[in-house]
Amino acid sequence: TNKEGIQRACDLFKAIIDNNLNLSIYVIGRIRTIQFMIKSNFLPLMKAAGVSCVYLGFDSYNDDILERYQKGFKVEDINEVADALQENGIRINPGLITFEPILTIDHVKQNVELFKKLGYYDAYMFTRVLVILPEMRKKYFNDQELDIYDEEYYRDPRTKIMYEELSKYLDIALPYYRMVDRAKITEVERTLLYAEHYGYFDFVYNELKTKGTVETDEYLENSRQRIETIVGPVCTELEFGGNEYGRKILQK
Repeated sequence: TNKEGIQRACDLFKAIIDNNLNLSIYVIGRIRTIQFMIKSNFLPLMKAAGVSCVYLGFDSYNDDILERYQKGFKVEDINEVADALQENGIRINPGLITFEPILTIDHVKQNVELFKKLGYYDAYMFTRVLVILPEMRKKYFNDQELDIYDEEYYRDPRTKIMYEELSKYLDIALPYYRMVDRAKITEVERTLLYAEHYGYFDFVYNELKTKGTVETDEYLENSRQRIETIVGPVCTELEFGGNEYGRKILQK
């Protein structure tokens, strides 16, 4: 933790407050830095200065994975930071890798639980995949060539199935999520979209956990219809680019 840097930041926060500047500030931080801010009771100062969101690189919500990559913190540290920031009304943009080669579906489930805990959603969060750089490949993967499109990328076949099934849902969610970005849907519609996507993940996880396989066609269609019922009326205003599934949604 760079205490001098933190002090400079706090001096800046105080200057913003003293000059009555109305700002919305996005901060990129580290877990250990935020823990120091918590112990020093600096979070209220951050909030008063206009800090509305903090990006934090959590990477994983699993202790064994955090230890594997020598992150230097544990799940309990993530919880401490998340709880403190939320108590002070500061949102968190989590740097979290949902999928990577060695993960089981239970690892992935834990990662999604962190998204839920933070109240976070974006359409791509269920399909975030670790891109293995040469240095990582040598250090953590026995110098094995691994590509996300490779059949051998995932060690656990169920994890591969889960990723593929969640990729299907992205085609449904993405057009509506673009409408969130453009503020064309209300909070009611936004909440429905989020709940549907989380619900689909839970369905896929539970099926794979109990049966080892999953059939999603019926669920996907039912979910599409539920979203279409509420969000659909404003969808005609959206341009879809190259999303084939999105165009099919509009045609239904």
